[in-house]
Amino acid sequence: MIKQDNVNISLSRQCKLLKISRSSIYYRRVDFNPVTLDLMNEVDQIFTKYPFFGSRQIAAYLPRVGFAAGRHRVRRLMRIMGLQTIYKRPNTSKKHPQHPVYPYLLRKLAITRANHVWCSDITYIPMKRGFLYLVAIMDWATRKVLSWRLSNTLDTSFCIEALNEAIAQAEWLNSILDAWRKGDMKTAQLILDHWAEGKAYQNLVTAPIMPLAIPQLTLKNDPSQRTLKNLISRYLDSSNYDRLSNKSKQDYKYHLNALPENVLYSKKFKTDHLAANFTRGIAKALYEKLYKEISPNTAKARLTVVRLLFSYAIDIDWITTNPVERLSMKSSKPRVVVWLDQEIREFVKQADVMGYASISDAVIIGCHGAQRQADILNMKETQYIPKSEFSQYSTIRTIQSKTKALVNVPLTPHSEQRIQNAILRNQAYRASSTIINSSRPLLVCENTIGRRGQYHTWQQKNFNTWFNNVKRKVVEKQPEFATKNFQDLRDTAVTLMARADATAFEIATITGHSLTSITQILKHYLIMDQAMANNAIKKMVKYLDGQLIK
Repeated sequence: MIKQDNVNISLSRQCKLLKISRSSIYYRRVDFNPVTLDLMNEVDQIFTKYPFFGSRQIAAYLPRVGFAAGRHRVRRLMRIMGLQTIYKRPNTSKKHPQHPVYPYLLRKLAITRANHVWCSDITYIPMKRGFLYLVAIMDWATRKVLSWRLSNTLDTSFCIEALNEAIAQAEWLNSILDAWRKGDMKTAQLILDHWAEGKAYQNLVTAPIMPLAIPQLTLKNDPSQRTLKNLISRYLDSSNYDRLSNKSKQDYKYHLNALPENVLYSKKFKTDHLAANFTRGIAKALYEKLYKEISPNTAKARLTVVRLLFSYAIDIDWITTNPVERLSMKSSKPRVVVWLDQEIREFVKQADVMGYASISDAVIIGCHGAQRQADILNMKETQYIPKSEFSQYSTIRTIQSKTKALVNVPLTPHSEQRIQNAILRNQAYRASSTIINSSRPLLVCENTIGRRGQYHTWQQKNFNTWFNNVKRKVVEKQPEFATKNFQDLRDTAVTLMARADATAFEIATITGHSLTSITQILKHYLIMDQAMANNAIKKMVKYLDGQLIK
């Protein structure tokens, strides 16, 4: 409407006539820069995974994925993207006076069979430009998705299509189940074949029976399909398994796949064993076999995973009791090994000589900070917080991968110096002397430097390989070092703090354990050595010197 080339009416007059500000005609929209767009994309992914996270929780979660932003910035970006946290609000449902109130028919209703109750929901899928809308119709009892549709517009047509398909599938399934209950497996298989071919629904109960090569039916709602193999497969796809740390996922999957074949399959009847047939006696026999043939720790670890598996089976109503719950199991004494001072010095020396300063850094951080190997290897540059007037020591702010605990680990001067040197090396790799890259790891794998102009973080497998190479050099001079591993540095750090008269509560703030269990944890980590025994006698002598009776 504004014409800047109009010679008869000035711009000021045009703006006055239209009642708009003159400055608005010169406004040009400023797009977001690439860094902000990446941050917005990460915030959207975090919110999609955890829709109950607010701006504070998202801001605290961002360092785990290599980003850093304050709560107010996150809140502003969430407003721009239209993200609103899901939480309980007062007066969420205010009915319209003209809308009737329908009775809730599901209250106190036992939903125990398929096609009894359905549910549906509509959600959106963010795309590069706009959104796609997804509607899904699911059976409440079996949790099976009966039908779904995608649409780029939020109208009723794609919802009606999904509903009609679900109804058609239910008719097919009811016909199959009717024939199956009557024992007519051939008719049931014929109906299943017609359904698989996409034919329109028709009642085939009176149809002529055709010879079939496959006499069995695979019906997911059949109780006979609740086998141990299917239970394991379903557990590995569940949220119970998904929320575990990567290391725990690997261990759980290994133990479940290592179950003996005779536990899962019956050679006599040539069928898979049902989950409900796994008794407490079978669990005890499996434990005793593993205890004798492998080790007590392996037996206890495998049966612990099996116990969690059957706890999940209870949650999905496959069984009513857990056969492994409170099963009597023994375990060997926990491994409590500490590195000696001369061993730490020799290892750091050898690693530096071999050109693996990052391995030396990891060892120093481990024995001074009591953190796990995975947490040390996943540390980012921006997690290092220098000391200030509010903090006496520099710290590493990290979220532990196993316990999900947020800890601020104070740094000793030696470990702080190693971290500063690591950051300087990383900046030299990037040909920059000032930028701290939030998405890059603190400890860099030296083997990858210079490959295609980039470098990568240490992965646990290749880190252990090169750690063992350095270890062999140390063993040549100190043979007793052969039995010690990187994991023992956590024991070493806790023992050093205990020698320094640190209390259990002070140690808990470093290790990230809860205060209620720190006493039991110290039984695992605290090694009673001669130095601590001498310190106890010294205190006792000082006490007795002040008494009348010696």
